[in-house]
Amino acid sequence: MQPKTDMEYRKLGATGITVSAIAFGPQMYMFGAQVPPETEELTYKTLKRAMELGVNYIDVAEFYGAGLLETYIGNALKKMGTHRENFVISTKIFFGPANGVNSVGCSRKRLIGGLKDSLKRLQLDYVDVVFASRYDYETDLEEVCRAMDHLVRTEKTLYWGTSEWSAQQIISAIELCERLNLYKPVCEQSQYNMFHRERFEGDYAELFEKYKYGSTIWSPLAAGLLTGKYLDDPNAGRLDNDRMKGFYNWNKWFGPDSIEKTTAMFKEFGEIAKSLGGTIPQLALAWVLRNKDVSTIICAFSKLEQVDENLKAVQIAQKFTPEIEKRINELLGNQPKREMDWRAHGPRPSRR
Repeated sequence: MQPKTDMEYRKLGATGITVSAIAFGPQMYMFGAQVPPETEELTYKTLKRAMELGVNYIDVAEFYGAGLLETYIGNALKKMGTHRENFVISTKIFFGPANGVNSVGCSRKRLIGGLKDSLKRLQLDYVDVVFASRYDYETDLEEVCRAMDHLVRTEKTLYWGTSEWSAQQIISAIELCERLNLYKPVCEQSQYNMFHRERFEGDYAELFEKYKYGSTIWSPLAAGLLTGKYLDDPNAGRLDNDRMKGFYNWNKWFGPDSIEKTTAMFKEFGEIAKSLGGTIPQLALAWVLRNKDVSTIICAFSKLEQVDENLKAVQIAQKFTPEIEKRINELLGNQPKREMDWRAHGPRPSRR
C-alpha cells in the first residue's frame, strides 16, 4: 500500500518498481570539493520530510561529495529505521571518488568495485538501480553489459540503467544484451527541462515507444534558471562562471540580446503559475511531470522548506490542460519538431 499523501506514483519504465513522481537528490554543494559540515544534518532533515510526504525514490552517486552523500544517506536511513522495501535507491558509477588510472569509466573493474564501495557507504546489501553515469568510449560495450549483468545476477542491484547516453548507444546496449541473453538496461537518467528538450522529446522517442524505457530526470529547474532568480542577479547562484553558463546555454535565454524577451516570458509564466495556484518553480517542475515518458524527477533541497514547496508541483501538474501546454510552448518557442503526447485529464496511462 502507498502512504496517504498527495504524491503521485509511477512505474519505472517497463519494470515492476513503483517510484514517486518526485525523487530526492543531492544538495547542489555536494558537487564541490568541500562540503559544509552542516550538510549531513540537512540531508537527514530533508530526506525525512520528503519521505513523510511520500517520496520513496532516492538518487545518489559515488562522486557526490567524493562519496559523502552516500554515507550521509546511509546514516539517515539507518537513523530513521526505514524498512528496505519502503524506498527505492539508485547510484551512479563512472567518476570514482578515488584518484588513479582506473578510477574513471565503466570497465568491469570500475563498475563492480565502484558499486561494492557504494554499498558499503550506503550500508545496504543492494541498490535498486545502478547507472553507468556516462558512455565509456574506451571500454568495449560488451564488457560494460556483462559487468552490469553480473551485478544483477549477484544481487548487488536489481536493475541497471544509463545516464547521458545517446539513444543509439542505449539501443546498441539493449540489442547486444538481447543477443547475449544478458540483463538489459531499463532506464535513462538525463537532463530535461523547459530549456533543454531536444534529446528527451526527440532522440529518445523510440526508446520510450519501442522499449518502454524508464527515465529519471535531473536538473528539472535548469540549475535554477527556471526559478527566475537570474533575471535580476546573474551571479545569484551556481551559474557565476563561464563553464556553467555555457553548459546551460546562458546566452540564449539570459544574454544581452535575449534578456528582455526572457523577462517578458517569465512574467507570463508567473501569471500561468498563479492561475494554477503555484509559483514559477512549481510550474517548471509540473511541466516536466506532465510528460508521460517521465518516470520521476530528481529534486535537490538546500533548505528544509523547499521540500514542501517543490512537492506541490505534483498537484500543479494535475491542473495542466492542453491549452496551458500550448501557451507555454508558444512562449518557449523551442518545441522539437516531433510532437509530444501530453495527457490532458485522468490517470497516467499505463505503458506496460
